[in-house]
Amino acid sequence: MINNKLTDKEFEIIKKHTIKGYNYISHRDDLSEASKKIVLQHHETIDGKGYPKGITGDNISFYAKITGICDHYEALCSERTYKKAITPSLAIEYLLEKAGTYFDLELTREFIGLVAPYIIKKQASLLQM
Repeated sequence: MINNKLTDKEFEIIKKHTIKGYNYISHRDDLSEASKKIVLQHHETIDGKGYPKGITGDNISFYAKITGICDHYEALCSERTYKKAITPSLAIEYLLEKAGTYFDLELTREFIGLVAPYIIKKQASLLQM
């Protein structure tokens, strides 16, 4: 069942996963600090409107920026209990729209450059069926 939108209360609960995840792994010696930062920061945005801390730009780790783009793309293309999936092409349009504000511009371009050929090839193969 798709409800189309999370309530404010549900969204606040979901937003806690970054801190809970970080707290769960922060004491582990077998994980790098970079890995721990990914868990904590992958929902931060370049403009500071992300969570959990609202940090901006270069204060967000490089790998968390990459993970944030990948995570957003996957979430957009996947059905959830609260939303329908969108096509990979529409997901790319969304990423482009948010590049430079939510997402690092250069990393977003790099991601799209890697993903777009796959999408085009897949769409072409579907047309040949």
